[in-house]
Amino acid sequence: MFRSPLVRIILVVILAITVLGVLRYKPWQRSGGQTAADADRPREQLSVGFLPVT
Repeated sequence: MFRSPLVRIILVVILAITVLGVLRYKPWQRSGGQTAADADRPREQLSVGFLPVT
């Protein structure tokens, strides 16, 4: 069944995409999303300085 080089290449590519997807989304870590307590507080504002245009 796996004697064809094309089938082996396709399986390796599918396996690699799956492994990279799992490593990218890290399902074993808790997400950094907002909780109900965080939703009540206002978001922090960033102060940005602008350089004068010459």
